Amino acid sequence: MYDTFIIDLDGTLVTHEMDFLAHRTVLEQILIGYGLPRDKLNWDKSFISSFDKFKKELDCIGLDGEGVIEELIESIRRYETERAHFTREMEGAGKALAYLRSKGYKIAIVTRNNKEAADISIDNAGLRKYADTIITRDDVSAMAPKSAQFDLALKLLGSLPERTVVVGDYSHEIDAGNAMGCMTIGVLSGSGSRDSLKGASIVIDSIKDIIYYF
Repeated sequence: MYDTFIIDLDGTLVTHEMDFLAHRTVLEQILIGYGLPRDKLNWDKSFISSFDKFKKELDCIGLDGEGVIEELIESIRRYETERAHFTREMEGAGKALAYLRSKGYKIAIVTRNNKEAADISIDNAGLRKYADTIITRDDVSAMAPKSAQFDLALKLLGSLPERTVVVGDYSHEIDAGNAMGCMTIGVLSGSGSRDSLKGASIVIDSIKDIIYYF
């Protein structure tokens, strides 16, 4: 019996308006400015794991690894906040959340965005009234894994992993939810494909389809 939903924001509840591949050029200029050799600009799937790798590379050659991480995160923060003004509700998101609330489920909205950007997106879409708690990147360590946000959500809601459903459009969210013992639902409205989300318990086209399962 499930009683809690942890739901990703961008690409799941609101449109995803950020192009991090394009913004990566800006980040690379920061890294080069700190002295990272161009041949070390090898990005992982996750920005966070990439930043950790770049910090270690800079530390190893006696440069300011900590300083570059701070500047990279600040650059992303500015970009997130700028792009948040363009987000809008994903079709049917409000109705889906209203449905879950009517059934008595506790709801956490979770995002890797900073708090200011998340607040803008959530208010643009009119979704705040449906959330029992909202967890952003600012609520955990900047370099923390996705599971840290899920752990915090469960703590604040007084919920157990085995009674929780994680919903997201990205494989990291699905992997983290599975590792914690949650049910997981992948949605195809964001950055994930059916193949990348194949580890989910269920894959649906968009958040509006969740009403057919609960």
